[in-house]
Amino acid sequence: MKLIDTGADATCIAAEIALCAALPLTGKGRIRDPGGTQDTNYCLGDVQVVLTGHHGTEATIPIRDLPLFEAFAAGSVFAKALLGRDVLGRGSLHIARDTFTFCL
Repeated sequence: MKLIDTGADATCIAAEIALCAALPLTGKGRIRDPGGTQDTNYCLGDVQVVLTGHHGTEATIPIRDLPLFEAFAAGSVFAKALLGRDVLGRGSLHIARDTFTFCL
């Protein structure tokens, strides 16, 4: 599965992912999307962010107990997950031509 970053504050997943991974519901939170503001469920989950480098090498960054907000309608073709600044803000991203580095 690929994650898409759109500048979101929080990391979001489809409800079907939370159900499939048996993530326990932690509470409700408020998120804002292009359609407005909505209350949604969230759960805590362990996430593995996998980055692929220029030559195909991979690096895995584990993040434990990350709040994951349910934000996609069932069957959404747009995305199943969205990587937010709650993850990206933990590190620094440097992009130079076709090379990038992300460090926590």
